[in-house]
Amino acid sequence: MKLLSELARLYHEVNTVSADQRTNHWFLVNSWVPLFAILLCYLYLVTSLGPRLMGDRPPFQLNTAILVFNLFQIGYNIYIFVGGMKYGWAWNYNFLCQPIDHSATDEYSMGMARMVWHYYMCKLVDLLDTVIFVLRKKNQQVSYLHIIHHFGMPFVAFFCVKYYPGGHGTFTGFLNTPVHVVMYTYYLVASLGPQYRKYLWWKKYLTMAQMTQFLLIAIHSSLVFLPGCEVDSRPYYFFLPNTLMMFFMFASFYHQTYSGKKTS
Repeated sequence: MKLLSELARLYHEVNTVSADQRTNHWFLVNSWVPLFAILLCYLYLVTSLGPRLMGDRPPFQLNTAILVFNLFQIGYNIYIFVGGMKYGWAWNYNFLCQPIDHSATDEYSMGMARMVWHYYMCKLVDLLDTVIFVLRKKNQQVSYLHIIHHFGMPFVAFFCVKYYPGGHGTFTGFLNTPVHVVMYTYYLVASLGPQYRKYLWWKKYLTMAQMTQFLLIAIHSSLVFLPGCEVDSRPYYFFLPNTLMMFFMFASFYHQTYSGKKTS
């Protein structure tokens, strides 16, 4: 009983006391449990249940759904990017070191917090990418890199909106959202049919843009360790290695896909 009591106290400390009280009551933020449930269901669906159910079935033709999904994601990422600019990065954020005031409730602080929440929602919507691949039997696109990336990003986004909804760490979304606008534009054009394939010569450069963003985010994250920076550096002992891991995974994918190959 003492162990259970201590675990309950620890959970309360991590889940409630340590959380940013401005955002901790927001939808899908006040507990880790829903996120774990969503991601476990995602893993089971795309790695086991989905492929088994689709085994002897013809692929679904989801042209209209894919068109709507890509347009939605393009618009949503633009909205988050513009909001991030408006509430911080365009004028009043310091690129070298941007602490967060957990008690601030002014328009710009809360506006940035809302953008972090929207970014979290966007990472959950991103999971539908893999579901669509499975339903269309595009199993070659459900790679280890794809699943790791889509599984990990909601964790990062949830952590940020629950504990650090603003400040230095929002630079990740500032770079990631325009890259996703380009990525979903690529998907949109690709979904229009094979006659548009000639317009997709820039896929290689999309991968390069993804690699560049991870490298820039890693450099920016490392700035919190500079003397005099008042940003809480503890999360970056995880975020920085994670970002570098994603950079090297994308670099490996780039090397395997494009090195030594002639591209149009």
